Amino acid sequence: MTYRIILIIVCLCISQSQTSASEVVKFRSAIDLKEVQASEFNPINKLLAVKRKDDTVRIIDLTDGRERAVLVLPDKKSVAMQWSPDGLRLLITNKNFTLIWDRVEDKLTAPVGFQQKDFLRAEYAKWSPSGTTILTSKTDMGFKASIRDDEHTMIRVWCAPSGQLKFEVKIKGLSGHAEFSADGKLLLTSGWSDDARLWDVETGHLIATLTPLKSTVFHGSYGEFNPDGKTVVVHSYMRGIYVYDCVSGLLKTTVHIQDYGEDDFGLLGFSPDGKLFAIYHEHMKGFHTITSIELHDGETFELKATLTGKNMLNAANQWVWTNDGQTLITGGGNKSKSYEGKIWEVTTGRLKARFPMVLTYSRIPLDFGYKNRDELSVHPTLPIVSAVNEKFIRFWNAETGELVQTLDNARGAKWSADGTSLLTYSKDFDFAQVWDVVSPPADRQRRTVTPNLPQTPVSKPQIHAAVR
Repeated sequence: MTYRIILIIVCLCISQSQTSASEVVKFRSAIDLKEVQASEFNPINKLLAVKRKDDTVRIIDLTDGRERAVLVLPDKKSVAMQWSPDGLRLLITNKNFTLIWDRVEDKLTAPVGFQQKDFLRAEYAKWSPSGTTILTSKTDMGFKASIRDDEHTMIRVWCAPSGQLKFEVKIKGLSGHAEFSADGKLLLTSGWSDDARLWDVETGHLIATLTPLKSTVFHGSYGEFNPDGKTVVVHSYMRGIYVYDCVSGLLKTTVHIQDYGEDDFGLLGFSPDGKLFAIYHEHMKGFHTITSIELHDGETFELKATLTGKNMLNAANQWVWTNDGQTLITGGGNKSKSYEGKIWEVTTGRLKARFPMVLTYSRIPLDFGYKNRDELSVHPTLPIVSAVNEKFIRFWNAETGELVQTLDNARGAKWSADGTSLLTYSKDFDFAQVWDVVSPPADRQRRTVTPNLPQTPVSKPQIHAAVR
């Protein structure tokens, strides 16, 4: 039996004057995901890849709602999918197979090297920025490894066109991390129990081990490349934060040396333009946690500004840069009622505005985690910050902190690369929702929109791609 992705264009019951004057986005269409096991959004070409229960991956063009291809898979097991940086190839993998769909040639290829058992059981795979190599990561933390005190993460780098293994790196400890440089020529590895190391991606040659001058019994590191590709900043745990040259691996400067007993601090990362990087500090003052973020120059490494507040978080999606690198938005607070976002001017450290954020805690006894929390992201071109939780999405002006629009029954906001479209999901993930960006954010009134979910299916043509 042949199953089809159901796509219906649904119009909102909103007057034209309200639509044009008060919205960031306008609802355009919905995609039925009830028979879908996984989906992956391509922000470059506005494609949505969905893995259905009928052993197919379907490629849907969100600009017109048509299916561009139906890819028949070898078995029914769940898959992981990831688009290449140029948006033209899709990596599809599970425990039994790995395929690359080439949209340019509209065909499936199965690289021989990717059939190895270790690759197929990798915890995750990702493309290099150049799209020429693929990295896989697998952590061994089983019983035998713990007995031998040999927990580690195995990083493998593969040639994407041929599928052949280029080289592999073993990172000590329970957690390992690997990151490509912006041009895809260098690889930085780090981990909780290992020093950072720089590798040549083409040859697999070790360029340098980035060991700080301060010697302690502690190991472990985390690092990040400057987007300009010239330097890498590394936080060596319990030792400090250091800057190294990417070509030679030599130490350029020491940004901070950690003293014993010093409160928590860590590297947050670079602004999109690479002109600044941020360091997170925190210390206790009475019953409150006082946090600060140091902004350092990306070239001279000098301190430019310090942002100070209560309980700002260094967790993922709780701090974001605007894409021009001029504004930093942080989330934090002491408790649910005071949880808020703060909009900072990075050149001066001035707090420009605040806006409320959602934070709710679990009521289950002995469960001390949060139940629901806003996650922050920014529009690719407009001064709009989105706060996304499990129930709704709110758009805030990234300059003034004013609420611009609320989307009910929507979560998981993902902007297209050109900023003209938005993909969200219903609360129960039964539908994907496609939105058009309709106007710039200046002087808009507040508006709440709830999309009408489709009731009557409309079938679309299918295009079948051959499996090799």
